[in-house]
Amino acid sequence: MSRSVQAQRLQGLDKNVWVEFVKLAATYPTVNLGQGFPDFPPPDFVKEAFVKAVSGENAMLHQYTRVFGHPALVTILARFFGKLLGQDIDPLTNVMVTVGAYEALFCCFQALVDGGDEVIIIEPFFDCYEPMVKMAGGTPVFIPLRPVSGPQIPLSRQEAVAQGFQRELERYGKPESYFVQLPQELQQKRDWLVQSLLAVGMKPIIPEGTYFLIADLSEFKAEVPDLPDCEEPYDSRFVKWMIKNKGLAAIPVSAFYSTAQKRNFDHFIRFCFVKVRCLGEPTSDKWGQGTDCSSEEVNTRQGRARLQRGPSVLS
Repeated sequence: MSRSVQAQRLQGLDKNVWVEFVKLAATYPTVNLGQGFPDFPPPDFVKEAFVKAVSGENAMLHQYTRVFGHPALVTILARFFGKLLGQDIDPLTNVMVTVGAYEALFCCFQALVDGGDEVIIIEPFFDCYEPMVKMAGGTPVFIPLRPVSGPQIPLSRQEAVAQGFQRELERYGKPESYFVQLPQELQQKRDWLVQSLLAVGMKPIIPEGTYFLIADLSEFKAEVPDLPDCEEPYDSRFVKWMIKNKGLAAIPVSAFYSTAQKRNFDHFIRFCFVKVRCLGEPTSDKWGQGTDCSSEEVNTRQGRARLQRGPSVLS
C-alpha cells in the first residue's frame, strides 16, 4: 500500500479562501474588491529609479545581493524608520528584507516555535497564521475579538526601492511626499465606499490604518435568512451570491476565524477600497454616469447601484 506523498503536518491545510474566491471572481464578470492589491501603478519616481537601475552599467545589480537585504536598501530603511520612530536603527543588525510578509512570517514561526509550543492567534487573523504555526509543529490557541478593519526580489528592484526611500526621506513630512499624499487619497476612497455601503443597507466599520473595510450584513441576514442546517457560514454564501448575481467580489470575514468561531462572525464581509478610484456622490442615480472612469471603475459603480436586497433565501 503506497503512502501519501504529502507530509502529515499538511493534513487539513488544503482549503484556502483565496483559491476559492479568486477562482469564483475569475469565472464571472466581477469587480474584485476582495483581494488587497492596488489597481494603479507605483509613483513615477520609483519606476524611473527602476529603469535607471536595470539600464545602468553596474552589472552587479543583476546578480544576487546580501542575503539579509541590499546594503543600500537596509541603510535607507534604517534612516527612514529611525526618523519615523525616533530611534537609532542599525541597518546591518536591525533591518532584514524578505520576499513579502509571507516569507517574514514563515521565517519567524520556523525560528521561534518548537514542537508542542502553544501559539496565541488573535481572531480575526490572516489565514496563513494557522497553517504556518502547524507547519512549525506548534498548536494554535485562538482568542476571538470583534472585527476592527483590518520569488527572490531582483537586486535591481531593491536598488530602485532604496532610491525611492531616499527621495522620500528628503521630502519627509512635506506636502509633496508620496507618504503624505497617499493617505489623503486613501481616506477619500474610504469615505466614498462607506457612504456607498450605507446607502444599500450595510453598516461599515470605519478603519483607521488600512485600505480594507469591513461591513456588517446583519440587516441583510435578518431579511434574507440562511438555509437551515447549512454548514457553510452565511457571509461566505452571501459573497458567492454577490459575485454571481451582482458582479461584485468581497471576502467573507469568517475565513479569518477558527472553525469554532466562524458562526459567531458570519455577518461581516471585507472590501478593499484601494481600488475605488472614481469618487462622487454615493447615490444610486449617480452610479454608472462617470465617463472619465475605466471600465472596471464603471462596473464598480454599476455593481454598487445593483446591490439591493437579494433573494428570499441564499441558495
